[in-house]
Amino acid sequence: MHFRPLIPAMLAVAVVFSGASPAAADESPALPLVVEHYLPVREALAADNLDGVAEHARALSESKDRALAAAAGKLGDAQDIGAARKAFGEVSRVLIKQLKASSKKKVGSGADALLVFECPMAKPYGKWLQAENAISNPYMGAKMPRCGKLVDMAGGREPARLLREYFTLRTALAGDTLEGVRAAAGVLAVSKDKAIASAARELASAKGIAAARKAFGGVSAALIKQVEANAKKKKGAVQLPTVYLFKCPMAKPYGKWLQETDGISNPYMGARMPRCGKLLSTLGGSSDGAATYGCPMHPDVAAKAPGKCPKCGMALRKKE
Repeated sequence: MHFRPLIPAMLAVAVVFSGASPAAADESPALPLVVEHYLPVREALAADNLDGVAEHARALSESKDRALAAAAGKLGDAQDIGAARKAFGEVSRVLIKQLKASSKKKVGSGADALLVFECPMAKPYGKWLQAENAISNPYMGAKMPRCGKLVDMAGGREPARLLREYFTLRTALAGDTLEGVRAAAGVLAVSKDKAIASAARELASAKGIAAARKAFGGVSAALIKQVEANAKKKKGAVQLPTVYLFKCPMAKPYGKWLQETDGISNPYMGARMPRCGKLLSTLGGSSDGAATYGCPMHPDVAAKAPGKCPKCGMALRKKE
C-alpha cells in the first residue's frame, strides 16, 4: 500500500464555503479546519476510538457554514462511537458537497490532495475524505478496515492532481518495481478524462511489470495530451509545476513520459537502459519565472535558459 503524507501547502489555502466570503486575515480558513480537525476524527474512528473527537468537533462547529456547524455539534455531543460515526457521516456529506461546489466555480480550494472514498456497508451516508490513497474506513473500523472504494478527487483540478500519482507510477517502473502502482493508478482511474481512467484501470490490474509498462504508456499518452492542451490555453489554464517530456525510441508503441526532473530516468526500460531517450520539451512551470523562454511556433515548449526548440529548431525567445 502507498500512503501519501499530508501536504503542508494545503494549510495555506482556503476553501470557499457557501454563505461565506473568501477567508480574510481575521477569519479561520476552511481548509485548515478540514486538515487539522476533520482528518484526525477520521483516523480516530477508523481506529475504533473517540480520542480527541469532541475537541476537533468543537473546532469544526465554529465554522461560518451553518450545515457544517450543526453536523459538527452533533459529532461533539456523541456519547458512543456509533453516534459519532453517524454524525461524522453528516459532517463528511457537508464538506464533500462544499468542496465539489468550490471546484465547479474554479476556486482555488487547495483540496486537490484529498480523496473521496465510499463504503456501501455504511448507510445512509458512507462517504468520507482522506489524504492517503490506501483505504482506511472510519465507519467500519477494525471490523472491515478496507471496505469501500475510491470514488472521486475532492476538488482536485486536472491535470495537476493527476501528476502527483503519475510521478509515483513513473518512479516505481523506473525502479523495476510495482510498489505503490496499484494505489496510484486507482486515483487516476477516477479521472474525468475517460482515456486516462481507462488506461489507469488497466494499469491497476496489471499482473506483471511488462503489462504495467504497456498500460503506463496509455496513461502517459492521455495525460500528456491533457497537459499539452492545458499549456495552450490562454484562459482557465491550471497552474502546473515544471514537467519534462521525454521519449524513448526503444519503447514502442508509445515511449513518451513525463518527469518532474530533467535527469532522464526511463520507466519503460528500468535498470536495463535507465538513460535511454531524449528530452522533447518542458511544460508547465510556476508563475515565479521558472520557465522564461519559449518557442514562437510551439507554445508548449518552455525553458529556463536560451536555446533551440527541440521540435522545430527555432531559437527560443524570452517571454514577456
